[in-house]
Amino acid sequence: MSTKTDPAAIPNAEEAERDVREVAAQPASSPPRTRGPRVEDQPSPPASAIDDPPPFLGSWRNIYLLVLGELALLVILFFALTRWAS
Repeated sequence: MSTKTDPAAIPNAEEAERDVREVAAQPASSPPRTRGPRVEDQPSPPASAIDDPPPFLGSWRNIYLLVLGELALLVILFFALTRWAS
């Protein structure tokens, strides 16, 4: 069931329609700028800082192995806790 509204029944319908067409014809404005510096404005770190080893364990490989070892330990610990509690 659809109802059509007679444009003559709406006061200023022609004016409102003209306003809508004018707004639609205008180009979209750019989004507002967020606070803080843009990424392009920030200086990039020197290449030597990117290639430096981590401050502990000597290499990223060792850190990844530590994280995997901790994950395995937690899985075993929670498995044992589950078996004990059930």
